[in-house]
Amino acid sequence: MKKTLKKKLQYLGLFSPIKKLLSRIGLINDFSQSKIKSKVNNLDTFLLQIGNASVTFDTSDIYSNNWFYPRYTNTIHEPIASGLFVKYVKNNSVVFDIGAHIGYFTCLAAAIAKSGQVHAFEMDDKCKNIIERNIEINRFTNVKLNNVAVSNKAGQIKIPHLNQPSPGLSIKRVSGQFDTVASVSIDSYISENNLIPDFIKIDVEGAEWMVLQGMKGMLQKIRPILLIEFHIEILAFDYDTNYQHILKFLSELGYQLFLLTEYRESREEQLIRIKVGDNLEGNPMILCLQSN
Repeated sequence: MKKTLKKKLQYLGLFSPIKKLLSRIGLINDFSQSKIKSKVNNLDTFLLQIGNASVTFDTSDIYSNNWFYPRYTNTIHEPIASGLFVKYVKNNSVVFDIGAHIGYFTCLAAAIAKSGQVHAFEMDDKCKNIIERNIEINRFTNVKLNNVAVSNKAGQIKIPHLNQPSPGLSIKRVSGQFDTVASVSIDSYISENNLIPDFIKIDVEGAEWMVLQGMKGMLQKIRPILLIEFHIEILAFDYDTNYQHILKFLSELGYQLFLLTEYRESREEQLIRIKVGDNLEGNPMILCLQSN
């Protein structure tokens, strides 16, 4: 019964949001929502091997150690999404990782696109330091790390001041102490750097619409593969945006949209074709492919 309920919640994209909510009210423990005091173990690295890619992550700091262990001891982070990187990123691809966190997908992309480029965007300065260590330990020379927020325009954005990295850092939830970071649009970034991205991953805690609006010019000319984690409730309550507007926007650009089911748990690629009007809940991940 417990497994069946969990699978249904995962299919609907509700398992992780409910888990986060329960952790916030103290019913379960979630390392990302509580103060981390010690390492789970004494392992200073985590080895990721998928396809022909091999990446070593530095877990010597408490945050990284608790992020990888023990939950990924015998598995990997978001197996289906990781598999899509292996499937679609090529040796010479130009990859954008928008919302890079500690650099998991940044480093996976760098290991695959050895003759290409990876451009990582992460506004959390504390995460930036972790990403830099992971780039260094793997001796990647094809990664450009940008400690900025990605938005619909260039400027300055306030973010909460936190004492440790956070996977849920949001530009719309600022109270008390704050830091100020630069923001960029992808249209401006690719123009300034003369880039044509092939694959873009977006995980920005509800700022999906702002990020996409900032790359509208590029999307009207080329159709890179997009892998987007939607945050349905945050989009609605913090950004006053209905996710259906985003589905419509992407569909009108000529994208076919696919929902990744159980992407946090399953290793088998499970994609369901979706269209404008289909109901989505929780934090679904959507693969966007150019129509043939």
